This record gives sequence, C-alpha cells and structure tokens, in this order.
Amino acid sequence: MAAVALVGCGGERSRACSPAIQGEAERRPPAALALPTGARVYLSEGPFGRTERFYAVIDGGEAELEAKRDVAAEALVRGGYTLLREDAEPPVEAEAHLEGADGRLVSVQVASLCDGKLRLRYTVS
Repeated sequence: MAAVALVGCGGERSRACSPAIQGEAERRPPAALALPTGARVYLSEGPFGRTERFYAVIDGGEAELEAKRDVAAEALVRGGYTLLREDAEPPVEAEAHLEGADGRLVSVQVASLCDGKLRLRYTVS
C-alpha cells in the first residue's frame, strides 16, 4: 500500500492508476481540513505524536500542479487557515503551507500520481 503514496518524477510518462486509490483511508482527516471539490482521501498515516498524513486523489495532470495546489490552499483558507507560503518545483511537485486558528500547521503537496490523477498529501501537525 505504501507504493501508492510515492510521487512521480515528472516527464508526463504514462502510468496506470493503482486500484488502491479507490480504497478508504483508515482514519478520516480532521473536520477543519477542507478538501477541494472532487478530492477523495484514500490513505492515512499516523498519528506520529501530533502529526498525521492524509493522501487524496483528484483529477488533473502534471501541468496543473500549481493550479491544484492553489485550489487546495484556497479550500483551507476558506475554512479559516492562514496561508504562510507556497513553493513549486514543476514538474515534480507544488506545496502550500498554512496555519489554523488552533495553531496546527498543514502542508499540502501536489504531485503526479498516475494517468489523469494528482495526489494531494496533507501533513497535519
């Protein structure tokens, strides 16, 4: 199952999607962790102390890494988070770092997952 969470290396090569992305995560994200429309959590990790990870899948391709990062960050901002910073290393990944009113930090990383799908990795600490 861990192989599903690995990111691609860019280059728009064809990769079939694993059936694992149709699964259900063992743990659900915190209620305040707003996901963008169309995103679905398929895997969770942790908790490791206060840190948990949630992996979601959303439609999109490598050329949309930054746009999907912005959509994911905006969903969190609408939910009360404050955007701290963004960065991107196309065609590999794009990230946003945010802070909640409760002081919890969230980073969301967008990377290619498989044909027509992007992976959103939320790290909540």
